[in-house]
Amino acid sequence: STQSRSSAASDVYKRQALVEEEVFAKAGMTSASMRVDDILASGNYAYGHEGNANSPRVVAPDGSYFDTGDYGPMGGAWGSVVDLAHWAEAHMADEDPLGKGLMKSLRTPQIRTTYGGQSYGLGHFIQDTIPASISHGGSTVGFLTDFTIYPESGFGVVVLSNSEWFDPSEIGRMAADKYLSLIHISEPT
Repeated sequence: STQSRSSAASDVYKRQALVEEEVFAKAGMTSASMRVDDILASGNYAYGHEGNANSPRVVAPDGSYFDTGDYGPMGGAWGSVVDLAHWAEAHMADEDPLGKGLMKSLRTPQIRTTYGGQSYGLGHFIQDTIPASISHGGSTVGFLTDFTIYPESGFGVVVLSNSEWFDPSEIGRMAADKYLSLIHISEPT
């Protein structure tokens, strides 16, 4: 019925607003949003590219997919590379911007994965190698994202790609390898 669809839409909006107020705003993610309609209205977004480099198809964000109650909770957030850099900073901050130890709970292993040395926390993969890392990637039609932080080294790398044929984690790994090798080189004696 129309009334039940309206009620469901209202519930989705309330959940989106809660994430924006209690997570994004507190982590300093000032342009992040759960509502693709807000992103489209702002005009401040990149177009994605799907297919391959030889015959790409340009795609714009589309609320019909992202604003659903199914997709939104697992990754329907839109933001900039600066927003994700603030998210990385929030993980490495001395004080928990979300309060009540919530940032630490995101990084606390909940279950071991089938990948060697890796666990899954609340929305993050935790690699217990040296140096330890916390990461998560994202993808949707036309876009790929990679987010990795190395808390003990105070280093994080965020790479966004508006194409489906380029894996941003490659750049992230190269940047991390270069930076981490530089900071762990001992001084000459």
